[in-house]
Amino acid sequence: MTLRLINAYTSQNLGDAAIYETLVQLAGPLGASASLTAARARHVRGLQGTGAPAQAWVGVGGDIFNNARPAWVTRRFLELVRELSGNDPRRSFVFGQGLPSSCRGAALSWLARTMRRLSSVTVRDASSHERLRAVGVRAELGYDTVFAYEPGSGVQAAGQALWELAGMDPARAVLFSVREFDAMYPHDGARFEGRLVTLLQSLRQRGHEPALVIQAQADGADSDREVLARLRQQVGHLPVLDPFDIALREHHPLDALLGVLGQAAAVLAVRYHTAVLRMLAGRQPYNLYYSTKGHDLVQRLGVPGQSLADFEPDALVLQIEASIDKAFDPAPIARMVRSQFQAALRTALFHKGGVA
Repeated sequence: MTLRLINAYTSQNLGDAAIYETLVQLAGPLGASASLTAARARHVRGLQGTGAPAQAWVGVGGDIFNNARPAWVTRRFLELVRELSGNDPRRSFVFGQGLPSSCRGAALSWLARTMRRLSSVTVRDASSHERLRAVGVRAELGYDTVFAYEPGSGVQAAGQALWELAGMDPARAVLFSVREFDAMYPHDGARFEGRLVTLLQSLRQRGHEPALVIQAQADGADSDREVLARLRQQVGHLPVLDPFDIALREHHPLDALLGVLGQAAAVLAVRYHTAVLRMLAGRQPYNLYYSTKGHDLVQRLGVPGQSLADFEPDALVLQIEASIDKAFDPAPIARMVRSQFQAALRTALFHKGGVA
């Protein structure tokens, strides 16, 4: 008997891999399983397949309830809702998810109808909490599941190996993440990349070594590699730290990502889990957020940051420099996430509660 993860996506985005591996840890002796292909599950340690029967079900996946055409309800969105509703609702719960802005209107009503039947719902940002409460879901407000992750002993060595592979000194590095933008997160990608090029040039002029960290190589817009190619066309040489690199096969990609994010002098977090993993390592990122989940880190946890749509390169250089050597204590949040998860799991296992 296991805890079955539903609405799972892929471990080719290491932010999602961190969510799934955290849930494996939180499930403890019960174990965790998911219906993922070997390719999609390959970067998650300890995750079982679906051979063993499930004792409880948890909806995972961050912003998985994206309705790419908000004026309608997409087939993919309906499939995800059906998966969430397809098991015993008394033993099913949602933990650590959020609502992207595209989930509204009929899509939100459809999702809320399902969530009201579940044993519990815990979301990671205040906006999602308020929106669900407004449609009758008694959601609880928490933080991202990954804050409860317990790093293994190989993190520091994996991070150092990745720096050595790139030929870089982490003490001078400004590590940044990127992403594509689409209907789910509508931003002017060309404008953002143009400003980012100016920022990289300014950082170099001030003696820093900017480098891009690859966090995702998943489907469509959830891959960083095309952005990397476009940036290299504009700036020429651009160091890249790639946790997926086969030269690091003796290290785990998630260890390498967490290692370099903790070791860099500064981190400019465009991707949400770049920020979370930097904070988990005990250091503050500068959070250049593109959605409500990133804004939530600024509002509730005081992380320095601003909207990606608003940044000015020259001013941002100084703000990034101000974030260097700033510490962050993740322990209180980790305790809160673990406590909320164990309470939600107990409720599901013993058929208590309900969020209607």
